[in-house]
Amino acid sequence: MGNEEHIQNSSSFINEDKDYIFLKKLEVLYIDNDIAAQKVIINHTTDTIHINACDSLYSAYEILESKNFDVILCDMSVPQKQLKGFFNMFEQKIPIVAVSNTMDAKIAYLAAKMGAKDYILKKNNDLKNISRLLHKVYLEDIKEKEKNNSLQLLNDMNIRIVLRDLINTELPIIQRLNTSFENDILINETIKNAYNIQANDILSNNPHIVKTLIKMNFLDKEFIEQTVACPNCKSVNIFIHYSCDNCKNSNFKRYDAIQHIKCGHLMSNKKINKNGKVLCPNCKDFYEYNSSNFSSKPEYQCNICSNTFTIPSMSYGCNSCNIDKFSISDARWIELNKYKLKSDNINKIKSNLFLLHDLEKFFKDLEFSVKQYEKIVNEDHTLGPFEMIVFKDRYVFIFILLSNDLQHNLSKIFEIDYAVKFIDKEIKSFAIALSDTQEIVLKLLKKFNIIPIIKEDLQDILFEIKKHI
Repeated sequence: MGNEEHIQNSSSFINEDKDYIFLKKLEVLYIDNDIAAQKVIINHTTDTIHINACDSLYSAYEILESKNFDVILCDMSVPQKQLKGFFNMFEQKIPIVAVSNTMDAKIAYLAAKMGAKDYILKKNNDLKNISRLLHKVYLEDIKEKEKNNSLQLLNDMNIRIVLRDLINTELPIIQRLNTSFENDILINETIKNAYNIQANDILSNNPHIVKTLIKMNFLDKEFIEQTVACPNCKSVNIFIHYSCDNCKNSNFKRYDAIQHIKCGHLMSNKKINKNGKVLCPNCKDFYEYNSSNFSSKPEYQCNICSNTFTIPSMSYGCNSCNIDKFSISDARWIELNKYKLKSDNINKIKSNLFLLHDLEKFFKDLEFSVKQYEKIVNEDHTLGPFEMIVFKDRYVFIFILLSNDLQHNLSKIFEIDYAVKFIDKEIKSFAIALSDTQEIVLKLLKKFNIIPIIKEDLQDILFEIKKHI
């Protein structure tokens, strides 16, 4: 996509909060009917950006048919219906940055909801960093597609609990059959209850979580064995029919037959002489009854036709779709696997999972009440859940975790702003991010008096929070 030339001159490095190394020149499509604004933005970009400007979405559609782009800049003054159609078509393929003349939270949220990766104002203070912003959006979009946005998915409470239990138990998830297909951590029930291990219950109701964790690159899959499944619906909830191989009735009895080792003859009854020796009808001779001469072997006899057989015939029926009497050759085979945490990702998981745990311990030591993933409810609205709410007397602290998803971040910010208006207590709100977040998010955090804590290290995050308590 775009010009692949490497940038060798001094503009390869822009020293701001970090050094960003621009490894390619970005092809950017800029859609805006304000010609003056086009010139201003082009003048603010470095030679690591090539702007292709057009004045309408209709022109953009034509250009995008014939040329590839790395990023799209889109002015938000276009009618909303047209914008939605454009975003729906392209936001999954090319990262889009929204551009506006005003710092309007509603416009920013609309852009995020449609899939914009960031939001920038047409003002000199914002535009001075536009090259850095565009490269940041481009690189983050690549990482997001490569890693399936794994850290964002850690905001799912069920996923966090499953990962926590995997780390604490150090046991794998194992697939097994219990008239249905289950993913379980095989753990003693007493230990499970004592340590509040919730993963098995969550996996039972949300089996897709295992696939999600594999895509997130958190689990390794290891083959165990195969099992039979219905050829029609693939269910493993099957019933096995056992029958006589002659008359096909399932009415038979088991008995232990005696086999003469020397000739292989099977006897249903022993004929013993006065010396305690056993007669072999085939050899016509008596032998000592011991393991050198005889062995015991299970046999079956049909109660209907008196046929004897070594192994009953088997056929299968499905309890899910009611297909009946299919053979092993007709059945499908399904793999059973076990899943272990990838050792190289455990530290990354721990830093995210146990941040809230350490925060909770800190506040409980100060005799605060702590609720994780708590909702705030009044007569008209339900807000949240927020990652953590801490309260004592007239003090309330609200914590949210930011992700790479702009819409998620803005939704959390707006919910905090609304909650503050009807909670009659002294409130401090914190937004925690483990990496850089979007510029519009930082502006709204400042506007709504939410304290941003942007640190990679867990201890640094805790240290910053303690400053405000």
